[in-house]
Amino acid sequence: SENENNDKENEHKTLYALRLELLKIKMKVNKKETIYNEYDSIQTIKHCREIPSNVDPKIKPHKASTDFDIYTDSVNNIISQLKVNGYKVVFSKVTCGKHKVVNWAELAIEYFEHFVTSFRYIYYTQDTGCWIGASPEVLITKDNKNSPYKSMALAGTRNKSVNEYSWDEKNLSEHKFVTDYIVEKSKEIGLSPFVHDAENIVFGDIEHLCHKIDLIGNQLENPIKIANHFSPTPALLGYPIEYALNTLNNFEKHPRHCYGGYIAIEKDDSFHSYVNLRCAHIDDTNYCIYSGGGITKDSIAIEEWIETENKIKILKEILA
Repeated sequence: SENENNDKENEHKTLYALRLELLKIKMKVNKKETIYNEYDSIQTIKHCREIPSNVDPKIKPHKASTDFDIYTDSVNNIISQLKVNGYKVVFSKVTCGKHKVVNWAELAIEYFEHFVTSFRYIYYTQDTGCWIGASPEVLITKDNKNSPYKSMALAGTRNKSVNEYSWDEKNLSEHKFVTDYIVEKSKEIGLSPFVHDAENIVFGDIEHLCHKIDLIGNQLENPIKIANHFSPTPALLGYPIEYALNTLNNFEKHPRHCYGGYIAIEKDDSFHSYVNLRCAHIDDTNYCIYSGGGITKDSIAIEEWIETENKIKILKEILA
């Protein structure tokens, strides 16, 4: 049926769907809904301890870290193609191992303290296992039924700077793919995008180039429909989409699972969705940390590797 096809499309695009309310958690996975008791934020984190240890998730953390030589060879091959076609590919790597975490609640509290301005989350479902992350990237947000939808183009990375200085051409080009894509996708569904002036968004010891974008138009449009229309953006996949997917299928050897999907929080008339990144997939003994970077014709493989390491520095220190 049409509803079943829509459900499958949503599942494919988002990888999972989570709707959280401030003092009540609802998890909706594969059409099943579980409602937990009411908790404040600390109680919610501590509730992780109550997950039955005999309930095995359907997917478990990947166990083989990305090899440096394989990564740089793959990126160099991708760069060679991009020098011809001028496209963009977001190539990711994984860092895996056995963690030193006593319990998930302590892990969450320690990691979250480092990124107070990011969207911080930890969740567990039988379909996905446990994921933890701190995302600086808004996909779609809306404060109330009368407010405009908002999004952002977040791409381009460098070490955090004390003084304002211009971004280099590589980062500007990588960022423009994302901005143009969001503008184009907005117009496709009748929304008029207004792109604000550029700003820098700090994440730990690094910063990202950001354009916040207001989406003016039909504010009654289903927010999940809009989020699915946008996701995945060139900030997580590349552009053109089909080309990027084919390239990743050829070169990326690990499963992404929930990495690159999105998490949505819905309460009353508000809706806030964030891209699932700066994240790790964990179980009782193992972890798999995901990190990626935008590859363009101006990329340098070793610099891309260093960038992915900088993005996960704190999470790696806590887990490894």
